[in-house]
Parts: sequence; structure tokens; C-alpha cells
Amino acid sequence: TPARMRHFFNTDNGGVYSGFYSRFIFSQTWKDKQIFEPMSIDWGNLLQQFRDQLTWARSQFQISLAANSIEIFKEVKNKKSPVETWEEDTETIAQVLGNRYDLNLLKVALIFCLFDPIQKAEITPKHMAQAMKFLESSESTISRVLRTATGDPLADDLYSKIKAYGGSVTMTQLTNEIAGKNKLQKQKYLEVLIKHQDKHFKKVVTATATNTKTSWEIIQ
Repeated sequence: TPARMRHFFNTDNGGVYSGFYSRFIFSQTWKDKQIFEPMSIDWGNLLQQFRDQLTWARSQFQISLAANSIEIFKEVKNKKSPVETWEEDTETIAQVLGNRYDLNLLKVALIFCLFDPIQKAEITPKHMAQAMKFLESSESTISRVLRTATGDPLADDLYSKIKAYGGSVTMTQLTNEIAGKNKLQKQKYLEVLIKHQDKHFKKVVTATATNTKTSWEIIQ
């Protein structure tokens, strides 16, 4: 729950700026249905396989990055640049993960490498891809739990646009400005608003002297 998650980030526990949380925040997210693609596992002999894999992992003194993995890392590092300024709200928690994204990517990719049945001391693009799926899943989980995002790309886009309008738009603004007088786009936005109503968006109907005025507000 949001309250439970915020409890872990209060000042007494190190705060949101703690190095511990910036490195291991993904370990506290588990409710996302977006599962990374699992490796081939012999479930009938899982314990012994784990022991064998752990023994091999402990014997490795150096793990290298494949050439293609290095390129992936550079690309991710450019896209996930460090956050230099911090906001005093719950969105900061999701930003912490982004601030260490490139380093977290290497750590998670290393875990996939060490437990890959192939037992090759090299982080491949497959390991990098699996790690990115895991971290992206963690980011979306944090955002949804703290209501900083909906998990729906179109809804998130609309949320940001309404937020730019001060947090509330009239039907006229939605139709003429946000949807650009495009009836199909307007219909899609209305479907999104209804789908996420009372969770991320709130419908407000105000009576005037001649009729009623409908507007939509974001729930922050």
C-alpha cells in the first residue's frame, strides 16, 4: 500500500535519499504482472540446480560485458541520466530508481548471468534485456502504488496534459485543445477518463444559471 511503502522511506529509516534504497528499491516491488522472460528451469530438481549454479557463481572472479551489452549499457546510461534535482513529493521514490538505473541494470544483469545454466562468465544482451524488463516492471509498480502513474500509456499521457493545465480541464478544453478537435481522440480520452475514474481522474459537474458544466480533475 502507499502508506506501507512510504513507511520504508521516512527519515528514521534513512529517507528517500539513502544509498541503500537507491540501489535496492526494486526488491520491495512485487505486485506487477509484467514478468520478465524466465530462463529454462528444471523445476523437478530446482534445489540441486540452485546449489550447482551457486557453486559455479562463487568460483567466478570476473564477469565481462559482451560487446553488444556494452552498447546497450551506454544507450541506457544516456537515456537514464542522473536526477540532479529532487522534488519534495512521492514521485521522488520512482526517481531514485531512475537515478541509479544504469548501475542497477548491471547488477540485475549480473544476477541473471550468474544463474544462467549456460555458465558463461559474460553478460550477454539476453541478460541485459531480462534485467531491463525487471527494472521497468519495478518502476511501473512504484508509480502505480504511489499514484504517480496509471500504468496505462494513454492515461499517463492524458494525466500529464491535464496536470499541465493546472490539474483540471473543461470538456471544451479536452475537445478543442487536448484532443485537437479530433472526435476519435476525444472518444479515446473519454474512455480513459471513465476507466480510471475515482482512481486517477475525478469528474466534476457544476450547475450554472442555464445548464451544467462538466470538467475533469486529476487525483494527486
